[in-house]
Amino acid sequence: MRSLLILILLFFGNTAAAVELTGKAVQGGLIFGKAEPGSVITLDDTSISVSEDGHFVIGFGRDESGTRELQVTSSEGEVFRKRMSVQAKDYAIERVDGLPPATVTPDPAATARIREDARMVSTARQHRDPKDTGDPWCVREYGLRTILGRPSL
Repeated sequence: MRSLLILILLFFGNTAAAVELTGKAVQGGLIFGKAEPGSVITLDDTSISVSEDGHFVIGFGRDESGTRELQVTSSEGEVFRKRMSVQAKDYAIERVDGLPPATVTPDPAATARIREDARMVSTARQHRDPKDTGDPWCVREYGLRTILGRPSL
């Protein structure tokens, strides 16, 4: 009887959803994931967008720290949980000297345009294509700090 109970637990006790993760939980890093289609994914109780075929991406801010909890719930109710400690990263600082003064300290009209552009980008980021496959594409190192300074005179 005891052996039968162990067998039942082995076959039916493992109800974790199938999840594939690539990447690292590091400041400025990305984790690409694949879950079963129809899964619901959260990071610290915040909903994560998932494509129709189960791909998702999680990004970590340049100054992010602490432990985050990923939870994937399949359409059958199976749950996968993973706690991730965000690792610190030392970033190179890129200094750009010799720029025109208007580039370093823009005039009020340029500042207003920059703010409006940032608002439009933020709005555009709220609209995701549910058919997006989550395939990675090349970007500049996320989190790299660029300092514009010492304008030419």
